[in-house]
Amino acid sequence: MNNIEYWLLDVVVTRYYPLYILTAPNVAAILNRKYVYGQGLSYSILVDAVGRLFLQGYIQLAWWHVPLHTWMPMTDLNSSRSTIEAALQGETEVNYGLTGKGGAAWEAKLHPNWQKYKDEDVSSEPGNIARITAGSIEVINEYMSLVFPSYLYPFVPIPETLMMEQISPWQATYWKSLPLGYRIQFNYQTAEADVVPSDNFLERYHTITQWYDEQFFAS
Repeated sequence: MNNIEYWLLDVVVTRYYPLYILTAPNVAAILNRKYVYGQGLSYSILVDAVGRLFLQGYIQLAWWHVPLHTWMPMTDLNSSRSTIEAALQGETEVNYGLTGKGGAAWEAKLHPNWQKYKDEDVSSEPGNIARITAGSIEVINEYMSLVFPSYLYPFVPIPETLMMEQISPWQATYWKSLPLGYRIQFNYQTAEADVVPSDNFLERYHTITQWYDEQFFAS
């Protein structure tokens, strides 16, 4: 497997994405990634790479079934080059994601630390509720102490609303299940004063949130 194919796996490590974002000029902003190895690749290279990954069982192509609220894998159309080309050009809403085999290949190359992986949901409706889930309590506490409040989240947790639960098993991503996870839920209120970021905020944020070898795509 080449680096382009590993990058295609990395794009969808936490969620499905429509194929057409791979050709977007602002793909780095869409993915919120520091490194975008495959930016600017031609249609033919992308079509070949996506086709190989599918045929070898590393990815699946799917569409979102709204009534059932689930991904529906495509079957016969998956091997069609014209289908992949149309999806890359935005003519169809075809998404792609990892299979178990694809996830294992990504893990072997990028060396994730699942204890540091976290999932967050900060919603303003209803009741200003936030939920943070991770592989360890320490990761959650360190993250909360950094970003609440911050310019990312100018909010203050309401202490008496804090609740913690263990999740076993924990479905960390759509393809990865872990034996145990932890979730903290709380209500929050807007900070009374403007939040000024500390000098080393971004450095600390990167240290806390980096959970796999992103440097692989730096070159």
